[in-house]
Amino acid sequence: MRKPQGYSYTTFDPALGEAGFRPLLPITLDYQDRSIQANGLLDTGATIANSRMKCNT
Repeated sequence: MRKPQGYSYTTFDPALGEAGFRPLLPITLDYQDRSIQANGLLDTGATIANSRMKCNT
């Protein structure tokens, strides 16, 4: 099993509150003698979790 890795969330849209955070991965793109730094979005599928559950009491 591989060692799990953690990534911090970055504020993407402050107006959205906690839903405005995104896990961005720092990456380096290399081609021949050039390279650029960029951020890639880690798609966790968990931007907003909204469950409507009916409770029978």
